[in-house]
Amino acid sequence: MKKILIIEHENRTCLKRIFEKENLEVSVLTDPLNNEQIFRNFNYDIILCRIYLKNLDGFFIVKWLKETLLLSIPIILFDEDCTYREFRRGIECGADDVISLPIDKTKLLLSLKMRINKISILKENKIEK
Repeated sequence: MKKILIIEHENRTCLKRIFEKENLEVSVLTDPLNNEQIFRNFNYDIILCRIYLKNLDGFFIVKWLKETLLLSIPIILFDEDCTYREFRRGIECGADDVISLPIDKTKLLLSLKMRINKISILKENKIEK
């Protein structure tokens, strides 16, 4: 079963239900900087992170995960009515995708599955070499 980590401060039950219906194991984190140990013992396949959290933003979290903790798994940012500027900033800081709320369930699941499949293929190719 694939595992997803959601970094979010609201709408948690809605997102969790969507992913559980797709047979994904879901964990929710509301304060990533005070839970660094979760990332040190990381075993998730993908992260879904809200852009604007209460005390920080998802752009910072993506940079922190990619540059400080050196995580290479896919990260998808999301928030209300994302603009092109937010999309571009998200991609520039290392996110794999940026999705606007309200969430189009089909688009979200397609983006998740594409990223998870890509990582699975890369892992398989690495093992074969």
